Amino acid sequence: YDMIKFNGAFDVEPAVKCINKVLDAVEYIHNNNTLHLDIKPSNIMVRRSDGRVTLIDFGLSKEIDDQGRLLTSTSVIGVSPRFAPLEQMQRSAEVQMSTATDIYATGATLLMLVTGNLPPMISDVLENKHIEMVSSQPENIKNAIAKSMEVAPLKRIKTVAEFRALLNAKKEVTGGGTDNGGSNGNGGNGNGGNGNGGGKNNNPQAEKPKVKMWMWIAAMVAVIAISGGAYW
Repeated sequence: YDMIKFNGAFDVEPAVKCINKVLDAVEYIHNNNTLHLDIKPSNIMVRRSDGRVTLIDFGLSKEIDDQGRLLTSTSVIGVSPRFAPLEQMQRSAEVQMSTATDIYATGATLLMLVTGNLPPMISDVLENKHIEMVSSQPENIKNAIAKSMEVAPLKRIKTVAEFRALLNAKKEVTGGGTDNGGSNGNGGNGNGGNGNGGGKNNNPQAEKPKVKMWMWIAAMVAVIAISGGAYW
């Protein structure tokens, strides 16, 4: 958050690279039956020394089953309104939170990175204000934000793989230029052909020991305590 506050919006390539690293972490926790439920720039830490990106603050996290349904109560103490989707804001037992809930927040985070502005409230998302905010962005950015910030959970993309495919999609080139790395139909590297942050298995940033949820969260707290990194 501080990086955006003091330096303004990210250029497209650094924004894509950062979100790809966030997606690595989101994919890991989803694969370990957990929803984060508070993804936003202020919960993303970037280490100065090497640019390592770490997703922090699991205070609102919930466990899910293998079908992505909550195993515990749907009640959430505290939400981040501009990053939480409608189902999380309503806190209704009739509308289950799922992996799509974290996908919405990740899309809202991408929007803030590339615009330097807070995402719109849900009432404005219903009027497509989020689409207007990124109208000048490349198609891959616009598509990733549009599909990840669908208000209706059933219309929204639900997995990291879907988000990554949209985000890293081959960009259209005009004016006789060349394409940026020849990415394939599923998104390729999407980063100038250098493979930074685009591949699913390319140096994932989430820690990957198979530990219980509470131990993993404790480890994240320890990282924060000893890190000299910069915070968004």
